[in-house]
Amino acid sequence: MENRKVKNITRKKYIILAFFVVVLFGAFFLIFWRKSAINEKSWEKIKSEFSKCTVKSASQGHSRRVEVSLKDGTQLSAIEPKIGDIVHIVNETEKKCGEQPSFITE
Repeated sequence: MENRKVKNITRKKYIILAFFVVVLFGAFFLIFWRKSAINEKSWEKIKSEFSKCTVKSASQGHSRRVEVSLKDGTQLSAIEPKIGDIVHIVNETEKKCGEQPSFITE
């Protein structure tokens, strides 16, 4: 009889632990997915501003963080998908817009 109680308690502990693991995994997934979706929109906005020739300056860090200042004073930031993506965009902007925004990289 005592052995059965111990098994029931152990089983309840595993069920509670499994529940918390599922909840934590779900929360992590939602947070990560949301941040990824927000960054994707920010990156697309930055690319759009370059194509409209409205970028005054841009900078890139080792962390792939890109910060952009627009000619109207607006500041944008995002994480570039691959290191160096912004360099290609800046070079294309010079060809399209006739001038290259100032660019700083770490």
